[in-house]
Amino acid sequence: MNMPTITTTDVQRNFSKLLNRLSEPIVVMRDSKPEAVVIPYADYEEFLIQRRKMLSEKVKNALVGIHAKTAKVSQAELERDIKEAFHEADRD
Repeated sequence: MNMPTITTTDVQRNFSKLLNRLSEPIVVMRDSKPEAVVIPYADYEEFLIQRRKMLSEKVKNALVGIHAKTAKVSQAELERDIKEAFHEADRD
């Protein structure tokens, strides 16, 4: 991926100009190494949406796996195990 770059010194000196021309991600370099990426706010919002979707999918998949493993376990056993897990977590 070939993105435009700017040095940390240039960011400090020209931050307002940087924001005015920000239409795509710009890599901020410090000592010739990538340090950060400045992105338009709309891109950041889209990143957050995609991240939430990804995390939601992970949780959904985990729950499906848990359900498959516990399908033959009674509700009472599940509740007991959950209470026990919370009790153990509170001790730590």
